[in-house]
Amino acid sequence: MDVVKICAMALIAVVAVVLLKETRPELAVVLTIATSVLIVASAVDNLFDVVYSFYELSEQSGVDKQSLSCVVKIIGIGYIAEFANNICIDANCKSIGAKVLFASKIAIALTALPVLTRLFELLRGFLL
Repeated sequence: MDVVKICAMALIAVVAVVLLKETRPELAVVLTIATSVLIVASAVDNLFDVVYSFYELSEQSGVDKQSLSCVVKIIGIGYIAEFANNICIDANCKSIGAKVLFASKIAIALTALPVLTRLFELLRGFLL
């Protein structure tokens, strides 16, 4: 991922969006979404390296893969929800973005349940 290229693409898109907003606001929204998708797609390759590194650390530290998998899923849900929320805000649909964030919080809570269950079992084992 070349941050300089991503920043240059973003700045060019921002200038184009500002110019388009005055004459063709619907195209400005499309350009904003398209640029956002391209930037995320550029970063996804590095994301796989990060996730792979998490799994290597898991093996070295002895943390079970299911717990690590939950953490990776939670991080992914957070990033995807924030991305969708920001697109909703760019499209002047804040209320829809708020519902995306609400739904993602529920999804995060559900994803975290197995880890919380194991944590409470461990605590119960220490206390009994």
